[in-house]
Amino acid sequence: MKYVYLRSSVSLLLIFCGVAALAAESVPQVDSKQTFQFLVEQVSFGPRIPESTSTEKTRQLIFQTLAESGFSTHTQHFRAYVPVLGREVHGQNIYAIKPKGQNPLVVYSAHYDTRPIAEKDPRPEKRTQPIPGANDGASGVAVLLGIAKALSNVDPPKPLALVFFDLEDGGLPQDPSGFCLGSRYLAANLPPELVDFECGINLDMVGKRKLRVLYEKFSFDRCPDLVEQVWSLGEKVAPDVFVKQRGIPIYDDHVPFQEMGKKYINLIDFDYPQWHTSDDSVEQCSSESLKTVGDTLLRYLFQ
Repeated sequence: MKYVYLRSSVSLLLIFCGVAALAAESVPQVDSKQTFQFLVEQVSFGPRIPESTSTEKTRQLIFQTLAESGFSTHTQHFRAYVPVLGREVHGQNIYAIKPKGQNPLVVYSAHYDTRPIAEKDPRPEKRTQPIPGANDGASGVAVLLGIAKALSNVDPPKPLALVFFDLEDGGLPQDPSGFCLGSRYLAANLPPELVDFECGINLDMVGKRKLRVLYEKFSFDRCPDLVEQVWSLGEKVAPDVFVKQRGIPIYDDHVPFQEMGKKYINLIDFDYPQWHTSDDSVEQCSSESLKTVGDTLLRYLFQ
């Protein structure tokens, strides 16, 4: 996940929309226990690497949860070359819409695949093994599923799409072309239902304990108004989590949509020593972090 750029010996990681007051008690909230269980369940399947049984089990969890929550679900199949595997594989993006039959104005997204190698692991013998992907992979999906369940008995005031990207994390450190393959494909091949969306928010690595989300640089530079709106809402939920400070640039699943002129931002806490290691485990994650992010996005949707 995420491509790393170097500049002058400093590592930089390349990594509507209107405000209205609404009583907090009228906004649905995610169930922290249930949302954390979505994370645990994904990790229990095993690494979600391309064309694996674990990946298929994760898709079925997504499909089942979305159907139970009243979303209409769609798939987008594609093939792409994954550099870290050295071969072409099948990918499958998933998107779900509520209310049914309406074109969404707001998109929330996350990737559901996990890194096939743990190249940052301090133990050399583990560097060729896939990562568990509790934070980097399962956390964003868990929040989206938690939001879906929170909306089971209510239609959002703004039509919503939940998007689950495949093949995000298969690039090589020296080459960004293998990252974000699913989001790139979707951005280049938007289905009719998604053509007119107004803004998007991507979630990545949002499950760690003591979560602290700064302004991601590409998001702030290109969509400052949307960033300010989301962080202001997040401050009301957890001021120690949503910190109004500029962070680093991260090439992530929001960028392909920014490049086509869409308003799309990224929520990520990249200060995570377990990134791309075998220690990216459930024990590193917190139900409170997932709930904070999910409740913030629900507030944005209902404002």
